Amino acid sequence: DVIYFNPVLPSACVGPISFRDHRKIMICDEVGFCGGMNITEDVGEEKFGISNFYDVHARLEGPCVADLADVFRDSLHESGSPVS
Repeated sequence: DVIYFNPVLPSACVGPISFRDHRKIMICDEVGFCGGMNITEDVGEEKFGISNFYDVHARLEGPCVADLADVFRDSLHESGSPVS
């Protein structure tokens, strides 16, 4: 399923239009992934010049994955999703 967090359409908003969630989280078995993975120099170069952006993406293992899953569940709850 795809769950949209606070869609831009006024009839579907769950909060103010500025209430956005840009978290990038994936939980797969006992491994979690989080981070950027969406900004490159190609995108930022025009406005900010070369080498002002970098991506940080992390693979997490161990007890911290449960905490990351809690953050993900919190986003689902705030989206109004029936998924729990």
